[in-house]
Amino acid sequence: MAVGLGGSLAVAGVGYAREANASDRLKDVPPGQDVDMEGSGEILHIEARPADGQRDLTIDKQTGLIDGEEFKSLPEPYRMARYGASKNELAMTFDDGPDPQWTPKILDVLQREHVPGTFFLIGIQAEKFSSLTQRIYREGHEIGNHTFTHPISARLARAT
Repeated sequence: MAVGLGGSLAVAGVGYAREANASDRLKDVPPGQDVDMEGSGEILHIEARPADGQRDLTIDKQTGLIDGEEFKSLPEPYRMARYGASKNELAMTFDDGPDPQWTPKILDVLQREHVPGTFFLIGIQAEKFSSLTQRIYREGHEIGNHTFTHPISARLARAT
């Protein structure tokens, strides 16, 4: 509840009727619920956590109204940095492999075009088709874990 320098607010009008030092409750200014996003990309990093702002209030002695304020610090929301965006690059990702039918064909195209890829492998498939897993690694592609068995979450029983 900020008050501009030219405005007035009755301290007694917000549930603090004639309470001594009621204006002290208005000195802390909590941050809003917004998040300040800076940069671009899909990689996120929290740079700052929310912090209250602080202000000094001046009270008209005759009326008891706030007739001025001076912020010592502004409230700060979460500040998130975004990284990884590039106008000239994109990430080629492949999920749920390796697949003996499709993964060799994909690897052949990536090799021919000199394009790196990222393969999110299912552990049981990586183990079953270890020669394909080794080829993905040997050819310099990134490998990520995409669970060991890839259960269909909609079919999993909910824990009670």
